[in-house]
Amino acid sequence: MTKHLYFSVRLQDAVHFIRVLTSHGITRYHLEPHDEHVAFVFHSVSAVRYTMLRHVFGADGKSRQSR
Repeated sequence: MTKHLYFSVRLQDAVHFIRVLTSHGITRYHLEPHDEHVAFVFHSVSAVRYTMLRHVFGADGKSRQSR
């Protein structure tokens, strides 16, 4: 398990990612504002969840967000 996992997105894209995470049943995270970005912070992430989150946020080198 990973202790903390962070993904930073533009403020205007945050709602999109909240909807995607909710549709996957992921609700255990919090948001931290950083200027015009928002950090999604996840705690105690399993290997499976880690892989899925990297895919959702386009950080796996395979997926690309169309936004």
